[in-house]
Amino acid sequence: MSSFPPRECGIATFTHDLATSLSNISDNAVWNVSVIQECRKLFLSNVSLRAQAAQLGKKEFVRSKRFASKTFNVIKDCNAESYITAAKRINDSKIDVINIQHEFGLYKGDFGCYILEFMRRVRKPIVTTFHTVLPNPPSRMREVVKDIYALSDRVIVSANAAIDLLHNKFGLDKTQLTMVPHGVPQVPKLVDTEFAKRGLGLTEKFVIASYGLINPDKGIEYVIQALPSIIEANPREDITYMVVGEYHPSLDRKMRELHKEKIEGLVKEFGLSRNVRFVERYLSNKDMIRHFLATDVCAVTNMNPDQISSGVLSQAIGCGRSIVATKFAHAAEALSNGKGLFVEFGDPEDIAEKINLLVADAELRNTLSRRVHAYGQALTWDKIARRYLNAFAQVREPQVQLPSIPLQQRFSQPIDRALRRSKI
Repeated sequence: MSSFPPRECGIATFTHDLATSLSNISDNAVWNVSVIQECRKLFLSNVSLRAQAAQLGKKEFVRSKRFASKTFNVIKDCNAESYITAAKRINDSKIDVINIQHEFGLYKGDFGCYILEFMRRVRKPIVTTFHTVLPNPPSRMREVVKDIYALSDRVIVSANAAIDLLHNKFGLDKTQLTMVPHGVPQVPKLVDTEFAKRGLGLTEKFVIASYGLINPDKGIEYVIQALPSIIEANPREDITYMVVGEYHPSLDRKMRELHKEKIEGLVKEFGLSRNVRFVERYLSNKDMIRHFLATDVCAVTNMNPDQISSGVLSQAIGCGRSIVATKFAHAAEALSNGKGLFVEFGDPEDIAEKINLLVADAELRNTLSRRVHAYGQALTWDKIARRYLNAFAQVREPQVQLPSIPLQQRFSQPIDRALRRSKI
């Protein structure tokens, strides 16, 4: 249960990579997706409102049909009844285990509480993956997290820090918690950047890059502010900073415009138009890896210290890039023991200093690349899928025939957790 391509978001990409890998490792693993679909508001002009709406619907259908065979439910994120309908359909199916990909922005209701409507009614084992765990959440968010935990048979997180948070801050028992790292792409050997650069028009450039859907928490402006010092300290290098990704679709339009103006203003202010390249589109996995392989230094300057999962960091690790990162939770664990260089949050001077070390010292870059690539070989998606499959197998229950309950009784009240788990 998750967002899913063609929707452009990190959770959709994660789900696609995990599900595809489940098929790779097991002929017996059959998966489908209950797709969370946004209830979008259309801001369309007067006379052609219907025509534009129809055209938009047609476009979405064309983009989506390659994934249609894997779609079991389409759940409107803002419609509580849609979650209830999905629960009924799953209850009546041969599905063995449900894996909920959880991010607060993915589900609507008070702090995403509509997901609880689904969980209280479904009678299948649930494995929930938490992509975000906050250390000091509002009280209502804390209640929702506790309810999700209580209704789950297993909870997976991608960092040990999240287990500690859920235990110490939320008072949840560790026995139900499992750490499974974020998967990384399978890149069997380190690839010379010059080969990858030729195909992207980056020959003989020293490429620093930031990746992923753009939002103010990415810290891109601080890398741009660091660039003049990097360029000045390395006159023999043709420095290019590549920002790969479009703006996050859920980002408020006004916020997006203000942030874009800020970024473009900094490029203009520092005279960096020749040194900054924007690749403003959502790349396929294959194209994303091509860009990573053309990168000399990957800058992962996320501004949220509590972020426990980063797809960008995982892709950089899998591709064996030398990485400069802020010490957010995922990076602090993944890049420990000399696998990357850490920088202070929002500190252009520190970013410049650490990147200058890597520009000047090819051996240091290569050492970091080798270390992080070797680490990533244990985290490739097929290996992570095996760990998920093991978690699913541990909670799977035999299929049982439940007594017939009239529809109005079955769904007029949430089904108690004990009843959902009972073997009648």
